Amino acid sequence: MVGLFTPDCIRMPLDRVILVVLILTGTAARLPPLTANRFHQDEAIYSYWGRLIASGQDPLLITYPVDKPPLLLYLLALIFRVFGVSEVTARLPGVAASVLTIALTYGLARRVYGAGPALVAAAIMALSPFNILFAPTAFIDPLLVMWVVAALWCAVGGRWFWAGVFLGLAMATKQQGVLFA
Repeated sequence: MVGLFTPDCIRMPLDRVILVVLILTGTAARLPPLTANRFHQDEAIYSYWGRLIASGQDPLLITYPVDKPPLLLYLLALIFRVFGVSEVTARLPGVAASVLTIALTYGLARRVYGAGPALVAAAIMALSPFNILFAPTAFIDPLLVMWVVAALWCAVGGRWFWAGVFLGLAMATKQQGVLFA
């Protein structure tokens, strides 16, 4: 009966429908905490560095001793230039990375274990209180985790070039990315 009313072009396997629901649920869970707390000290310094880059005052950050790789800082600068400088704007990359990690976790687990366990893994990522509360921050870690899971997904699929690219992006995000090599 469903085939009579559903065009073939919009039919999706059930596991993909569930994945979309998990991603939407995970996104919805990560949005309310965006404004719940003021900046932690580390969020403030990363955002300040991003603001210095975005404003053109110090695009190479040579006036401050920066102890982090540059990827998040330049991403923040880009986000600030596009959306304006605010605490919420600084936290958007963390939310986006966390939501993408739900899909990447599903992809990785599907390649290794199949669709059922992949949905469980995606549900854990989408609904984990730690992930929900840590995502809407301007910390480096949500972006690092996204790049590492992307690298693992590519490596498991035999896409070694892309695994290397994503691992390189992980290292350009945080020094600890090298530990996943």
